[in-house]
Amino acid sequence: MKKILAGLLLMVLILAGCSGSKEEKEKQAKTDRIIMEQVQKAVEKTEKIEQVTWSADASDYGIEKIEDLKEIETGKVYKNIYATSGIFEWEGKNYRFDVIVAINDEELLSDRKVIFLTTDLGGYLEVPVEPV
Repeated sequence: MKKILAGLLLMVLILAGCSGSKEEKEKQAKTDRIIMEQVQKAVEKTEKIEQVTWSADASDYGIEKIEDLKEIETGKVYKNIYATSGIFEWEGKNYRFDVIVAINDEELLSDRKVIFLTTDLGGYLEVPVEPV
């Protein structure tokens, strides 16, 4: 009887571990989509361009979570900071972008701000920040 209970407990733990992993992957995929949308909007707005071709694959954006940052002028702390870089196509040519985005409310994926942006087209945006 103890072996059966131990086996059932082990199965429950394994299933719980698998479901958490699936939830984490879904949450990360949602975060990646939000970051990709934010990058696209920011680049198009900063460069004042339209009809840009973007990759739909999150791995093409090189999204990495980095340390929290604090805005130097206001002291506001930005959490859930993501650095991303990649390529977009506009008028038949490829251009590189580098963007840092803050998502202060990771549960709702709201309160987003572009902290840094640069592209090969010359667009540049920077909020002066420092590590927390």
